[in-house]
Amino acid sequence: MNPKFKIYTSFLLIVVGFFTLKTLLPENNCAKIQEEQFWYGKTYTKDKYDIVICGDSRVYRGVSTKFLLNSFPKNTSAFNLGYSSIGFEEDYLNFAMSLLKKESKNKYLVLGISMHSLTPNALQNEHLKSFQNKSSFEIYKKTELAALLCYFSSYKPLDLLLKNRFPNEYAFHSDGWVEYLSNNVDSLEAIESYLSIFNDNEIIESHLDKLSNQLKNISKKGVKIIAFRPPTSIQMLKLEDEKSNYDYNDFIERTNGFIAWIDLDFNTYETYDGSHLTSASAKKLSMKIGRVLLSE
Repeated sequence: MNPKFKIYTSFLLIVVGFFTLKTLLPENNCAKIQEEQFWYGKTYTKDKYDIVICGDSRVYRGVSTKFLLNSFPKNTSAFNLGYSSIGFEEDYLNFAMSLLKKESKNKYLVLGISMHSLTPNALQNEHLKSFQNKSSFEIYKKTELAALLCYFSSYKPLDLLLKNRFPNEYAFHSDGWVEYLSNNVDSLEAIESYLSIFNDNEIIESHLDKLSNQLKNISKKGVKIIAFRPPTSIQMLKLEDEKSNYDYNDFIERTNGFIAWIDLDFNTYETYDGSHLTSASAKKLSMKIGRVLLSE
């Protein structure tokens, strides 16, 4: 038999065998790759929007632009720019501003300002910075090549034995929203981790002054600023008010002249861990914010 024919036949059999095996194997677990694609895509988005939503994990898990834009004209665009433990400081707000359409007649910054997002630790913005200043190849690999990397990712023996279909706990949506999919709810799960979160991490007066001034200057540029305290469990709300040694109403009063604040009844929203909203409550909050924006 011709050696070249043997090589080509062997190669063909390998390819056919590989793709046949892939169809028989359980669906691959690409959660880690998809998560990286989500965060890199968010950090390096080239699109511009009419509405940019900012905040920490209570915002990126709590606001869906699809439901926020439910009653808006079809050409209106919005993006959830939330990151874990984000702090409201100059660089982050400048980043958000850079994503607004210059030509838009109605530009909005929607700020979900949790108590923790005003603290010194949050202002370090470690989660956001972990994705910034990456090489062009790294960005390309994590965004454009993610689907390919996912397809060829490896399996663990246990996955094959159990034929696990890899149920994902979260859905990473292209608009920046992370939706909680599980039905498992523990309204006290996150409480313990917050007991010490304000230790040596008290809100500083000088930062509040600086932040207020920056937001005031942004509003003078024709950007409408809408803000709210992200809904959480009542237990968490009481814990934060007590441990932070800060009256949240003080910040509302500082910014009342140039920020439109949304008043929310926390009792009407449900969390899955004592901190973050369930999918249903996130959709409810998103539609509420949308109605407020339309009324401005």
